[in-house]
Amino acid sequence: KGLLPYGSLIAVYNGTRPVLRDVIAAGAIEYTRDLAWVYDGKNTPDLHGKRVQLRQDWPIYKSTPMYLDLYYPEGYQTYAPLAQAMFVRNTGATIGHLSLVISDVAAGLGGVCMRAEEIGAVYALIKGAGGIAVNHRGDDLGKEYFQPEKTYPILAGSKSVVEFCINNLNVR
Repeated sequence: KGLLPYGSLIAVYNGTRPVLRDVIAAGAIEYTRDLAWVYDGKNTPDLHGKRVQLRQDWPIYKSTPMYLDLYYPEGYQTYAPLAQAMFVRNTGATIGHLSLVISDVAAGLGGVCMRAEEIGAVYALIKGAGGIAVNHRGDDLGKEYFQPEKTYPILAGSKSVVEFCINNLNVR
């Protein structure tokens, strides 16, 4: 205990040239807190079979928690306006951000370049829990082709919070 979050993400796609909405099963396990979720093609239940439903009534003010990947300098530039409006945090790991959103500890997550090996699971698990996952223009990531060499800008979580973030990003 006392470790930074770490874990594993997996996504299974349908077809040989899938888009992200073609995930048919996905899972996440966060080892430091013994948490796990599975996307069953429609919903995101936890390990006990309880369906996860993201909170949709997050107020937007300075203490609303939003977990953003700030590893890349571009993240600071892109997300700078949000730091004045929300409680921006960074666990240092996608699995940490995802586990906090799915557990309703945080309103959303974001990153300027989420890796291909993470994007399908994050997309499916958030959508299965009633949230949204979009790029920095606000377009549903489900339309994006899965490409192993690609990285993806993402904002995901509660719809109203993600839409607020999209409207306040500093993007070129």
